Amino acid sequence: METLPKLARNKEERLFVARCLDHLRTADQKRRPVRTDFLDPGQAALLKQVGDGFSGVRIQTWGGYPEAERRRACVLPADSWDDRPDFGIAILRITPLDPDGGNPSHRDYLGSMLGLGLKREKLGDCLVRFGEALF
Repeated sequence: METLPKLARNKEERLFVARCLDHLRTADQKRRPVRTDFLDPGQAALLKQVGDGFSGVRIQTWGGYPEAERRRACVLPADSWDDRPDFGIAILRITPLDPDGGNPSHRDYLGSMLGLGLKREKLGDCLVRFGEALF
């Protein structure tokens, strides 16, 4: 817990670091993998910094494709043989009903998803191409 004040710059980061510590302890003590929500690059880096203090775990991240910015982390016991853990990621394809209704942008698709009540941390990258969006 001494690292908490050093790593977290504000209340939101302190809460995130506390969640990271819970994940790390669960993986270490209960010897089972723990998945996070989608993390932005800063959060992923913070998780790895906090994880450096735990020798009994290792952290892998994946966002569905190699260049993904938003990624889920899987915290695994260090002696786990699982080189490709299940990150629980599914692809969602959104195709506009009216293809002649213009070209919706990244902002349009993401705003619509959030407008439905989905939380940002539950969505990975939004890739817009060929008039469709992939989450």
